[in-house]
Amino acid sequence: MKHLPLSNAAFIAAETGFKEWLDILGYASITVYNLPNAVREFLYWLEEREFTRLNNVTGELLSDYYAPNWRK
Repeated sequence: MKHLPLSNAAFIAAETGFKEWLDILGYASITVYNLPNAVREFLYWLEEREFTRLNNVTGELLSDYYAPNWRK
């Protein structure tokens, strides 16, 4: 996976906390690696669209991320 730099401190903390939570729960190391990468991709996508707060994420926004061509 390519490196996707995050600049939002809250997004960085959310990704780190998610990874730590998975590890604490005892998920396999590949899961602890892969799931936070998927979260990082979404957070990076949000930053590109100038979203800065996770509480502003809506179902419609998630749909746009996962299936951007469905709405056209």
